[in-house]
Amino acid sequence: MPETKRCRLGFIGCGKLMTRQHIPNAHRSGVCTIHTLCDIDADRLRAAAEKYPAEKTTTDYRELLADGAVDAVVIAMDHRQHCRFTREALEAGKHVYVEKPLGETVADALAIEALARNVKRRVAVGLNRRFAPAYRDLQPHLAARSGSCLVYYRIADPYTGSADRLHVEGCHIFDLFRWILGCDPLEVSATRAAYHHDVVVTLKFEDGSVAVLFVSCQANHVLPKEHVEAMWDDKAVTIEDFVESRYFGVEPMPPVKRYRGHPFDFCPTDYVERFASEGLEALLDERRRADEAHRLKEAGGNPPEGLLKRPYHYIVEKGWPFALDAFASAVMEGREPETATAYDAAWASLLARAANESASSGQLVRLDSSELQV
Repeated sequence: MPETKRCRLGFIGCGKLMTRQHIPNAHRSGVCTIHTLCDIDADRLRAAAEKYPAEKTTTDYRELLADGAVDAVVIAMDHRQHCRFTREALEAGKHVYVEKPLGETVADALAIEALARNVKRRVAVGLNRRFAPAYRDLQPHLAARSGSCLVYYRIADPYTGSADRLHVEGCHIFDLFRWILGCDPLEVSATRAAYHHDVVVTLKFEDGSVAVLFVSCQANHVLPKEHVEAMWDDKAVTIEDFVESRYFGVEPMPPVKRYRGHPFDFCPTDYVERFASEGLEALLDERRRADEAHRLKEAGGNPPEGLLKRPYHYIVEKGWPFALDAFASAVMEGREPETATAYDAAWASLLARAANESASSGQLVRLDSSELQV
């Protein structure tokens, strides 16, 4: 049989996320191909092209947008620029895969949704948790529930960033809650602790389900970053940082299911299959060894270079390659992708804003869905 035509992608930006995720994921993909790489930094562009050869390179994104051979554009840069470049790409007739958050406000995301509909192009937002294999396994069981559900999600690490974490990273989890529960929230309450960005957010949903996001920025490096618990219909699941799920009373799922790690081109990848066979214990061992290596380096020692290079928050499989492939396949087949839309991104922004408002005021925030009309 003839090979299916691949989606020719143009990449605007060759920074860390692009060169660690989207570009190498496209390079390994069976449905994508790297057509054009673009970055205003010529040295960074050259380095990316040497590692991941493209048909074209350019420092002018307008040249990429004008190229009729490019089927779709991938955008990842300073998130404050995402909305602008997405708008220009749509106006140039391109389908767009853009990293989160899509815009600074709810209105930004809704404007992109309206434009995409008007020009009949597809926009996928990189809310990739929808494509994490562990979460893809869970979602159908929650979709089939007979009643409400209780979900707890923890993000914990020694985060020191200055950006609004609920907007920049919490958007992932707000989107996951809506997707995995299959309904929309009605109200949000949040309490912020004294420490930098520490916060607990509670969302109540239309069907009575409740989801809690617990964010701590003072966790130990060895603790796995993300943890999920869900209870419904006399069933339960726990998921440890994308590598191990434990199911309780959920047929036909096994009691324990483990998942491969995410490979990188710049460090040893022995962990990929270890995670699939040993799950959480392998992840804990990996994080302990990485923590020891960094401490040894800080003390002037000589740890194994491979351990220092591993980005240990990202060696678990959070769904990036599957999200990009799903988008590319949909573009080539002329159908709507399963990826998060600009409308979903508007919801995530609304929830982040409501959580921040509640944390500041100490009051519950009731959501006005009329704000989300396109």
